[in-house]
Amino acid sequence: MHLRQLIHPPADWLDVPSPRRVARAALMAVTGFALYGFTVGFWRDPLMGVYVAIKMPLLVALTLACNGLLNGLLGLLLGTGLGFRQSLLA
Repeated sequence: MHLRQLIHPPADWLDVPSPRRVARAALMAVTGFALYGFTVGFWRDPLMGVYVAIKMPLLVALTLACNGLLNGLLGLLLGTGLGFRQSLLA
């Protein structure tokens, strides 16, 4: 995969997502949030860094899931054509 494809993914990847792309994006996000959480908690105590490294990706994933479900519901109610799957993937 080229760097250009990482920076500018194809426009139709929300319409036809491959499980590999979704898994790769989720893995990169979880890894990034875990590293960020570890560095935020590490200044206090290394064990706190581990706890925050576990908690941060879970907190962000739960927030994104709730927001995606709400946007999917509003998309259906308002007739925008944006469904639950597209909203959660976005």
